[in-house]
Amino acid sequence: QNPASKATTGAAPVPAAMASAPMPEQLQRISVKNPIIFSAAAWAVACIGYAAWQVPEAPLTSPELLQEQLQRRIKSIPVPPESPRYQQYKQYYIHQHDQQMQEYKVYLAQWQRSNTQFNWR
Repeated sequence: QNPASKATTGAAPVPAAMASAPMPEQLQRISVKNPIIFSAAAWAVACIGYAAWQVPEAPLTSPELLQEQLQRRIKSIPVPPESPRYQQYKQYYIHQHDQQMQEYKVYLAQWQRSNTQFNWR
């Protein structure tokens, strides 16, 4: 080709690497038939559907499980029940349990007041 014809068409020369490796036809078409776009859209719809369908759970564990944990801790105290240190351990574990129950009640009240419509965990 002569240089004058290039100037009149305004087309820049195409590098040899790009000319030899054309873009796949599926990627050239931007439509719902494109498997990449279809997969991304289906994934987004599935995520939104799952978030709307799943009910957010109450925080922490149930009071019954906390009570069971307290009983297990008391049973596993490493000193005999007759020992004066046994009562110290027991009081410590009961105090921890009471704190956990107070925190549980606060978090449960916050969760009940919230208007969460989606499960974003």
